[in-house]
Amino acid sequence: LVKTAREAYDKGLARLDRAMVGYLRDAEAAGLLADAIVAIVGDHGEGFGEHGTLHHGRRVYGELVHVPMSIRGPGLPEGLVVEGSVSTADLVPTLLELAGFPSPDGIDGVSMRPVIAGGPGRPVIAEERRTPMETGTPVDLDLHAVRDARHTWIGTRDRATGRVTEEAYDRSTDPGEERPLPAGDVPGWSPAFLEEVRKARHAWIK
Repeated sequence: LVKTAREAYDKGLARLDRAMVGYLRDAEAAGLLADAIVAIVGDHGEGFGEHGTLHHGRRVYGELVHVPMSIRGPGLPEGLVVEGSVSTADLVPTLLELAGFPSPDGIDGVSMRPVIAGGPGRPVIAEERRTPMETGTPVDLDLHAVRDARHTWIGTRDRATGRVTEEAYDRSTDPGEERPLPAGDVPGWSPAFLEEVRKARHAWIK
């Protein structure tokens, strides 16, 4: 089942890629992209048996929330691979800055220009709720993940009981987030990462 689902998914991606790349090549050949900013971003990943899931949603592990993002435009270095962590929420303020416009007050995300210039990025957040309607079970959970370029923290709160469980991973040695670190272990988290974890814990305690 997993093999069949993965093959079907890969074929769908290949068809989309051919159509998208073909369109962009035609537009570039026609001179329509000379000053254009083009962004291609995934909205979510897909599970193929990792962490017991064959779909998207209901989880906040890397295979579901770590998505591709590619930006092409004037002033951006060609072929650069950014290692720092960024969020899809950062896309809008980045595009606005590249186009010469200010970001509105209160907008989610921050410009990625400092990360593009070699900065470290920042911890990013992923949230999900698993409801009885979605799962067909009594499970009703809030999930919150904090991720940076190396670390992952996942907190899960049972909405019925208020019980909170936590998982932490060091993806430099465990890229698939399969071996949770011992409870209470803080594996070299940055102050900014720890602050995001503290904010998540505080929101659930209130």
